[in-house]
Amino acid sequence: MDICHDVLTRQKSRSEVFQLKGEKTEMRITPYFIKEKILQGLTITLQRAP
Repeated sequence: MDICHDVLTRQKSRSEVFQLKGEKTEMRITPYFIKEKILQGLTITLQRAP
């Protein structure tokens, strides 16, 4: 929750790497904007980390 709050407040993407079921996983959180840079929400992506 803290990382989501940070992305919403600063309106800049962040990522973190953590272990999920024994594999490195990257969580990338990006602000989602509509017309004229109006913040609409967040996009959260999970993928295996190298």
